[in-house]
Amino acid sequence: MNASTGILGLGTDLCDIRRVERELRATERGFVGAVFTRAEIAACGDGPHAARRFAERFAAKEAVLKALSFTDGRGAFWQDVEITRRGEGPAAVRLQGRLEELAARHAAGRIHLSLAATGHHALAVAMIEERGGAAPRPDTNHTGD
Repeated sequence: MNASTGILGLGTDLCDIRRVERELRATERGFVGAVFTRAEIAACGDGPHAARRFAERFAAKEAVLKALSFTDGRGAFWQDVEITRRGEGPAAVRLQGRLEELAARHAAGRIHLSLAATGHHALAVAMIEERGGAAPRPDTNHTGD
């Protein structure tokens, strides 16, 4: 960030991985379909670490929504926040739909995201810069594509 750019929002969330495991074992997987995009579902998979991956993404979505607290959230949906990740590399955020519009209207710039998981918990921290700082590099977190 440069001196003329400030922090627009900061959010954090802690998700219980065991709760997500229960949701994944449920006969109807309404939670997964309602909260995650197809790309996120494919990225999380069905393997032994699926619950951790879903929990990290859920915590990230919550943290981003908290950081976007300047919005009223009306008309926004869970799938308007998509969390992407290249392998075990850094996570990135892509806003879509109403949230993308609201973020643009409020001069939201780059979104920084940090994820961690240990034991039974996944943690996410999201920080949103005001637009006007250095242009985002292609390999960093940002709103939109």
